Amino acid sequence: MAAVVAATTSVLADENTRLANTTVSRIVEARGELDDPAVLKECCARLQKINGMLKARVAEADAEACHEAMKGGLTGIGCDDKRLVATLCTRTKAALARTAAAYRKKYDKDLAKEVKGETSSDYGRMMAYAMSAPDRVCRHDDACKGLGCDEEALIEVCCTRTPEQLLAGKACWEGRNDASLFDHVTKELGPQYRHLNILLLKILKGERPWDEAVDDARAAQHVEKLHKECAKGMMQDFKEDKVVNWLAGCPPAEAALCADLYEKAHGKSLKSALEAKCGKKFALGLSALLVTPEEFVAMRLEKAMKGFGTNEAILVRLLGGLDHASRPSMPAVVAAYERKYGRTLKEALKSEISGDFLRASLAWISALEDPSQAFEATTACDVEACDDLEALLDALVVENASVNQMMASIDAQEVYNCCHGFGTSDGKLIALLASRSKPHLQAVAAAYYDQRDKPMVGRIREETSGWYKLLLTYLVASPEEAGAPARRAMDGLGADGVALVEFLVGNSQARVRAAKAKWEGRHDASLVDRVASSSTARARRWRCSCSRASDELGEADEAEAEALADKLAAGAAGWGTDEQAFIEVPAGVFPGMQIVVQAPSGARVGVIVPQGVGPGMQFAVPLPPPPQPQVVYNIRVGGGRHKHKHRHRHRPF
Repeated sequence: MAAVVAATTSVLADENTRLANTTVSRIVEARGELDDPAVLKECCARLQKINGMLKARVAEADAEACHEAMKGGLTGIGCDDKRLVATLCTRTKAALARTAAAYRKKYDKDLAKEVKGETSSDYGRMMAYAMSAPDRVCRHDDACKGLGCDEEALIEVCCTRTPEQLLAGKACWEGRNDASLFDHVTKELGPQYRHLNILLLKILKGERPWDEAVDDARAAQHVEKLHKECAKGMMQDFKEDKVVNWLAGCPPAEAALCADLYEKAHGKSLKSALEAKCGKKFALGLSALLVTPEEFVAMRLEKAMKGFGTNEAILVRLLGGLDHASRPSMPAVVAAYERKYGRTLKEALKSEISGDFLRASLAWISALEDPSQAFEATTACDVEACDDLEALLDALVVENASVNQMMASIDAQEVYNCCHGFGTSDGKLIALLASRSKPHLQAVAAAYYDQRDKPMVGRIREETSGWYKLLLTYLVASPEEAGAPARRAMDGLGADGVALVEFLVGNSQARVRAAKAKWEGRHDASLVDRVASSSTARARRWRCSCSRASDELGEADEAEAEALADKLAAGAAGWGTDEQAFIEVPAGVFPGMQIVVQAPSGARVGVIVPQGVGPGMQFAVPLPPPPQPQVVYNIRVGGGRHKHKHRHRHRPF
């Protein structure tokens, strides 16, 4: 494995990119420079451990999410397609393999079969392909099952897979069916496609070299032989077996060279010359040999979307059968499609398909373009035995970014679950968002938009109110998004509470803890107790969670802690204003009902619960003015002087 790592080239531009990773930057700050081999090794070991933990967590969460999407609800009937697409189609091939293993361990069922059975749609079949092992993709079940045979599917498999992949698929098929694959293919094709059978069996035997060097002289000889055969008349015998040997007996690049030389020498494409002499399916098989595998797949995708209607079956097996490491790979096919047809594959799919299949296809293509997939084997190597720690660190940093993005998508789905349905799961929402860093929450917001086509901050603001709403707006929204809504939310809420909110969500957890320690040192009291005694239940849970959360963004120096402690002292001095306060709706009280609120002065006022506010939620209540002071005047009656108490409305200065 060490040799593999040594052969891997660096994927990051400079050291600053490595240091942008929080784990690496902390180790370097504490231990020295990345030039030190010991520091480099520690960074690799620590990041490898973190990535492993995150991978396992993602797999377990995805397995549970898939089960809930397919089996959730009161009756267990139906499928949450959006959730399933967001869970499966945004993952790399390796991540799907870990999820399938976790699903098998937890539920003792095959995830690919469950998805295919529960969805009964094109995207479900595509993801069943995607979650299959490489030997399953190279098997011929789908081409030869039922009555008849799908010759085009056989051609796609045989002409776009390496000899090693086909050999693994052959062994898998024969092991499951206790029969010879060669006999089965020959029987299914029958005498009508005997020439196609010769071509496919030659390829299945591994006689098509993929990685040989191109022989220009041999290619020129083959061109002349091919022209001689194609020039034969109707009464002359066309030697199909010789044509197969010439085109399938050389590497793909050499066959493509033959096509180019033939066109230059004879003013006609080799493809059209073969189509004039061969049957339709046999000509398709030979044409597949004249281009690179990625170009052939791109051609098949275009044909599936061309003309009236769309052939979803071709899209399903081609998109689902490709991954980052396959030959051809998904990135290579995407690039080939854009070169050939002048538009991206995503644009083409948007114009031809819709619904869950479109969402799944676009997400799957994006997932397979993730650069971390190329480093799955590299990052699993033994750090102690690795010969190139710099290349390993680069691969681990890329993988860490990818896994963190997966965690963001999981958090986005959990935010939706907390806000969906009747009421809001405040406890889960608080536990989730208060324990995440600001950069991670921005990634969560982006993932939420990709999943739901709606901004996460808007949904959260719809589900919350009062200080709770303000806290989430500050925490979740980006600075430019949070500005105006936060200012509107703060109108009339008082500067004390605003200062506390800004303190909790505007600083890293390390700085919050440092300022908390300073405040408690000055006042000999617990800040958590002080906050808990001055706010409503949900705001209390939020602020206490923020003040106890783990460090994610760095340390605070002494002077900074002192300044923040001053700000914290101002913020903790009070909660609410003289004009209005926020109250929490008691259980059993719903919109339109009247409740009695007692102001701090002791006065009571009746208020109507506004629409959209239910039990456990908050809304603003205007406070009655404080009672007016009583003024005593001395009044002379007759000749005497008497004290007389007189109630008089006196406007205080």
